[in-house]
This record gives sequence, structure tokens and C-alpha cells, in this order.
Amino acid sequence: MSAESPARSASASPSGSRSSSPINAHDTLTLRALVNTKEAGVIIGKGGKNVADLREQTGVRAGISRVTPGVYERVLTVSGSVEAVAKAYNLIISQLVSSRSSPDVATSSRRGRGSPNRRKVQEMGRELAPQPSPHTSIRLLISHNFMDTIIGRKIKAIQHASGARMVPSNNVLPQSTERIVEVQGIPDSISCAIEEIG
Repeated sequence: MSAESPARSASASPSGSRSSSPINAHDTLTLRALVNTKEAGVIIGKGGKNVADLREQTGVRAGISRVTPGVYERVLTVSGSVEAVAKAYNLIISQLVSSRSSPDVATSSRRGRGSPNRRKVQEMGRELAPQPSPHTSIRLLISHNFMDTIIGRKIKAIQHASGARMVPSNNVLPQSTERIVEVQGIPDSISCAIEEIG
């Protein structure tokens, strides 16, 4: 990958060299993110259904790294057009937010027990319980070179345009050339920020 934009690669010319022309419809953005094992399970879904649906809905190539013993994080990789990658991350983040708001089934397993009034109070309590905020974050892996040459100059503009907050790490990850950029906000804001990054 080149130092100019290692996360984006243009379609190869017949000679195999990369085009240095402006971005066009044939450009592909590959954007990686760190997710914990629980999030990876939500993204993949039962039997791979969620990730297959994601691919079908957006046209991206998406996958998650294999489990490594003793490591509790996995790498999510999404490749496609800038718009498709942004849409895919929006769907992924929305899915993660909604998975956090799944109702707790522990209280429903005690059906038939207790008085009708007690059940009413329990139901009211569940209805009044605070719902998880759609405000969330995702940890993107960005090449150190790309961070310094592009993102570093545009972070404030991206934050202003998207409404998302971006928090870049100061250090390169161990045995890597990437840094983490945590993008915080609602799913639509994060998607907009990803599109601006791309």
C-alpha cells in the first residue's frame, strides 16, 4: 500500500501499477476495526446470517478474523466503495446498539408465579427502565502514514461535518503500522465520518 492512502486502492492498470488519478467509481476502500468477541458474534450472527445479509444489502466484502486463544478482540474488515463501506458500518453499529437493548429474558422465565399485581409492577418496571443510548463508538484501525498525512489535517472538519467525535491514539499498535481512531456518536454520524475519512 502506498503512503498516500493505504486504506484505498485503485483498480490495477494492465501493468499492475496503481493509478495516482483522483478517486473514481472503481476505487475500493478497505477499513478495519477492532471488535470484542461478543460484538464479533453479533456481527457474524447465527450461522453467518448477519454478515451474509450485510454483504447482500451493501455489496461489500466483509469478514472477521479468526479467534486467537487468549486474545479477546478480533479484526473486522470491510471492503467496497466508500459509500458502501460507510453504509455497512452504519448497519453494523446499529446492529450492535440494538443488541445491547435486547430485553432480559430472566424475568420472563417465571411466568405464572406471583400475583397479577406483582406481574403488572414488573412489566411497568421493564417499560420504564432506561433504554440504552444509540450513542456508541467504534475503534477503526488506520495506517500511521494515512493518519499523519490525511486524517491529522481533517479531524476537526470531519467532526464538524459528521457530528461524530474522533479520538486518535497517540501510539502505533504493537507489531503494527496502525493506530486506533475511536469514532463516537450515533450510527448515522459515525457512518458520515467514515465516508469523510474514505
